[in-house]
Amino acid sequence: MYAPGSQTARVEVGALRLRDRYGAREGHLHETAFYRGVIDVEDGEHELEKAKAYLDSVNKLLRVRAWCSAA
Repeated sequence: MYAPGSQTARVEVGALRLRDRYGAREGHLHETAFYRGVIDVEDGEHELEKAKAYLDSVNKLLRVRAWCSAA
């Protein structure tokens, strides 16, 4: 078991590139699409697929942490 701020947790977050991936989605979907209103359908679909992949990675990490906590 490890704490959320532990070295192991930071390594997992780093390995999944969660910060980089979040920043990229935030930039494209929030700034460009939401604030500027500039995005076409194909780009929007592509960005949403990437957002789903990001959320899948986060969910996988959370399931691993929950399993480790229960063990």
